[in-house]
Amino acid sequence: MANFGKQKEVTVGGVKYILQHPGVKRSYELTDEAMKPNQQVPSMTKLFEAYMKEVIVEPKTDWDYWDEKGPSDLNKVMQEVDSFLRGEEN
Repeated sequence: MANFGKQKEVTVGGVKYILQHPGVKRSYELTDEAMKPNQQVPSMTKLFEAYMKEVIVEPKTDWDYWDEKGPSDLNKVMQEVDSFLRGEEN
């Protein structure tokens, strides 16, 4: 459980985001739960919502937040989340 609760700070667009690891098993479950029926790819909407709810702990984000920030920042933060959950350090 060394990953569970581990935190990382990332800054995107001048905003500091705190990411918190939900644990290895849960990180894979987030992807599984976002899978499109009968396909091998996740719904990005569902996956990003799970990341907003369970991984990005500060600031709290939702779709309204990203409407203000824009898709570029959204994609950069979600890429950071994905790398963090996979254990990739950049």
